Amino acid sequence: MVCGHPACRCGSDVGIERNGRRYCSEHCAQQEGDDPHAACPCGHAGCAASAGAAAE
Repeated sequence: MVCGHPACRCGSDVGIERNGRRYCSEHCAQQEGDDPHAACPCGHAGCAASAGAAAE
């Protein structure tokens, strides 16, 4: 299962559930509620690497 934050691409295990959606980190769960269009805040290495590759 993938994280519910639309910008998250890390592929880490989703272990946090909020409002029926699952997230890989508290950071993603919190940011999704604040601004779902913001960059992913999870900090997982795989997400940072895929975000950098997408920006190139």
